[in-house]
Amino acid sequence: MNNNSFLHLPSPYLLAPTSRSQLQPTWRSNFQLLIQVLERLSDPDLNRPLLGTDTEKSLLIYQQLVVGQFFRQNINAKFPFYKASSKSFEAWLQPEVTLWKKLLLMLEELSRRKNFHSEAPALIFYKLIKERLLLLFIAPHGYEEGIAVKDFFAQLQSQNAQLRSCENPFDREAVPTTWEVINQAVKIADLDDAFRKEIYRPYVQARQSFVTRLIDERSRIYVGDTLQRQGRRKKKKDKPTSKTTSP
Repeated sequence: MNNNSFLHLPSPYLLAPTSRSQLQPTWRSNFQLLIQVLERLSDPDLNRPLLGTDTEKSLLIYQQLVVGQFFRQNINAKFPFYKASSKSFEAWLQPEVTLWKKLLLMLEELSRRKNFHSEAPALIFYKLIKERLLLLFIAPHGYEEGIAVKDFFAQLQSQNAQLRSCENPFDREAVPTTWEVINQAVKIADLDDAFRKEIYRPYVQARQSFVTRLIDERSRIYVGDTLQRQGRRKKKKDKPTSKTTSP
């Protein structure tokens, strides 16, 4: 056996060594596998697609900070890595952290049902992050250059409305894991009041709250390093004008 075929390094979480070659469902519990997933999401060497432009690099930093805050809130309060620079920025990260938590709870509940996916919830969670539609949707794949910000947010709001009505707004071929998770979740939510009220609806509400916050804070969209179009919100004292002003 070639001892150099795999590179094993100590986990920064100080809980177990981790293979950096690929995720392996050989852990004794989903909790341990989740730690491996979090490590993988924060490692620049394993996220090279996010290193192409300055905007993508900033998205990796955002992903790392969410990992750190999620870890401190749900696994180890003394976790020392990936800390936000201020309390206000921690507050800005919180909606994403809440989404991760609510979605993981839903995946864990779905995994208890025999008709769902055979993979561990943490592995499904990792695939959902890579598809970037149920969470981390501030860095979506597949949006064309030149999209207006209002159109992007309108699409997110439309998705939320369908999720709220227990409908699946996602494309099976484009995002198969996302489609499968929501397909199973809405089927169960239609039949099981407890699942709908305690598991499914809290996730949808968390996603709605995040979209509302992004809109309220006038968030922008970049494709590569190009800022996309966004109209100016008129103030009450502004007088009507025939010209369109951009920020």
